[in-house]
Amino acid sequence: MVSEHGLEAFDATTGQLLWEHEWNLKDFFRVCQPHILGDSQILLGTGMSNGTRLLTIANEGGKWAVTEGWTSKDLSPYFNDFVSLKGHLYGFDGEFVVCIDAATGKKKWKKRGYGHGQVLLVGDGGQMLVISDKGEAALTEVSPEGLTERGKFQALTGKTWNHPVIAGGKLLLRNAEEMACFEVIPTSSL
Repeated sequence: MVSEHGLEAFDATTGQLLWEHEWNLKDFFRVCQPHILGDSQILLGTGMSNGTRLLTIANEGGKWAVTEGWTSKDLSPYFNDFVSLKGHLYGFDGEFVVCIDAATGKKKWKKRGYGHGQVLLVGDGGQMLVISDKGEAALTEVSPEGLTERGKFQALTGKTWNHPVIAGGKLLLRNAEEMACFEVIPTSSL
């Protein structure tokens, strides 16, 4: 469970606290969900220039331990989650799409042009869908070297802050005023 106090884990059956990590930001709402990396690491993203923190969780002999890794101010997601691909994190830091090294928290690059949008990985080959806060949908290719836009279209009108979803071969988008469904046909040429 994520809150202004930090991150806590509870036993689902008993409600007993298993472990916690305090990163107290008084009177600040954490909106992003924790991001799980592998079997034992969790990333806690926090907006308003507070950054992202890497935590390692371990259970030895029935005792839980939380170890703080890096904290990076190069990725401060407020309401927009981020994605991980091949050892790197991609997401929004304010009005910039950024890439940071998941092992070190160090920024590799940043790119402006999508406002305060959302990202969604498309497969595991480096394609990422970026939805701008103006409702544009852009198919991009990302790597630690940069972001290349492959195509873009106006999917919605007005402020768009909601997460995109791909299900059953369809791209589903919405904002406060409208929603849209687009058929997605994967091809090897994209």
